[in-house]
Amino acid sequence: MLDARFRGLMWSHRSVKEGDLHQINSIRKDGLRVPTIFHAFSNQSRGCETVWFEIKDNYNAIEKQRRASAIDAETTLKFLSGLRSNDYEMFWKHSLDGEKRLQNLFWHDGTSHYNCSVFGDVWGLMQRTV
Repeated sequence: MLDARFRGLMWSHRSVKEGDLHQINSIRKDGLRVPTIFHAFSNQSRGCETVWFEIKDNYNAIEKQRRASAIDAETTLKFLSGLRSNDYEMFWKHSLDGEKRLQNLFWHDGTSHYNCSVFGDVWGLMQRTV
């Protein structure tokens, strides 16, 4: 029988739990690299053998999240299509990058059209760089 502290080394038991993944993402936003993050986890749990995943599991979980972001672009465009059914002045134009992620998005709805007619040329710019 395998000692409980070594079960994380078995392939079938290795996984990055959701809470750990949130912690990994927040640490990555601070600029730390994945190996450094793994060493932080191993220091917290008093040794590499007690961490329930390996460094490559971190990379796999991060890649899985990155691939899921392409779905977010589709969801955004479907949301805009739904808004069009309620607002006949809804308009948008978008472009995707090579990995089918939103690169640029311009949208204009009835409220924007009304504001422009009352106040003149009014632009609201929101830029997010990922």
